[in-house]
Amino acid sequence: MELEKSSALLVIDIQQEDFLDMDERNMDAPEWASIRNAKRVLDVFRKKGLPVIQIKEAHRPDMVDFGRELDGAEGIHCIETRPESDYAKLTYPVDGEYRISKRRYSAFFGTDLEILLKGLRVDTLYMIGGLTNVCIHYTAVDAHQNDYHIRVVTDAVAGSSKEAHEAALRAIRYLQRDALVTVADIVSSLEERATSRDIYLMREAIRLSALSVEHGNEPFGAVLAKDGEIVFTNENQIYTKHDPTFHGEAGLIREFCAQTAITDLHEYTLYASCEPCFMCSGAMVWVKLGRLVYGASNIDLEHILGNEGCNCSKMVFDHSFWHPQVTEGVLREESLAILKAYFEKHEKG
Repeated sequence: MELEKSSALLVIDIQQEDFLDMDERNMDAPEWASIRNAKRVLDVFRKKGLPVIQIKEAHRPDMVDFGRELDGAEGIHCIETRPESDYAKLTYPVDGEYRISKRRYSAFFGTDLEILLKGLRVDTLYMIGGLTNVCIHYTAVDAHQNDYHIRVVTDAVAGSSKEAHEAALRAIRYLQRDALVTVADIVSSLEERATSRDIYLMREAIRLSALSVEHGNEPFGAVLAKDGEIVFTNENQIYTKHDPTFHGEAGLIREFCAQTAITDLHEYTLYASCEPCFMCSGAMVWVKLGRLVYGASNIDLEHILGNEGCNCSKMVFDHSFWHPQVTEGVLREESLAILKAYFEKHEKG
């Protein structure tokens, strides 16, 4: 995807009091996924030189400005004189980033955010942080009412519960149909643009994903290419081969290596209609795949299935000795259409 030049990132309420137990020893723990993802998004905006606005909630020590906030589930929080109310260390503001303190859930209420956005000539707001069902939701609603385009990075925000998080995202999407994006979408803006050959070969992988359904399997297809030419193809065959490991990508690697005796694929590119799972990503590491190009992300797929999902190929590659070059989101919508059509009627096998 492309990040609009008229866009800005709102880093909402990522404050140290929620991350006091996070340190170098447990940085990879599941409970810190949202802030790790938020840092990835923040890094993209910083690299592209787009405006970053760091927002934190802050209340006076005498609590005179809490208003009705203490009438709900939240206790006393974000007292401005407490060190833990400062911005979280992992995503701490750097020079050149704007800072705004707010007394209410919405970043627009009682702040100069609107003046700042007009001065920056921003019309699209990307949002990360928390809580999805509170400060993200209320800020998104006010942004919508003020005629901004809103983009909430679904895997870089966290709610008070899974149910509240998902309900808030549905409510935001109700306001703007394109409001929900993923970390993979944001990161893809840094990748090389897909070439016309990439698009052609991805379209073939997507065609194979549709063909796999006709053959009684799940909608995933894969194409292996060298120097832009197809050398091998495969489709998901988990049901017809009675082999739950015969995914499009893993099956392709298995069959290609067996038939050619080639086990080093650093000169090859693999096109996958959907982001490879952990197993298939691991197989790509073992054969030293040169490049991976995929359409829909695993997060896209898991959202269709009603789950959270993760950027599983990146997780595998980041923790492995081999790191294929990755281009994400090529013909994403075409891939998603086939996935949605299938999994609206079938459970994941």
